[in-house]
Amino acid sequence: MPGSIVKWRYVSRDGAYVMVRDPSRGSTNGVGQQGWYFLPRGCFP
Repeated sequence: MPGSIVKWRYVSRDGAYVMVRDPSRGSTNGVGQQGWYFLPRGCFP
């Protein structure tokens, strides 16, 4: 969602994508809705 704060983790080798974690999505223990996503790097300033 635009304006959300996420934690940047990795950049893909080609530099086109980043892996981020959205803390508002809750736990990252593998149960329920996950907070880790790959997004196009162009989504970030």
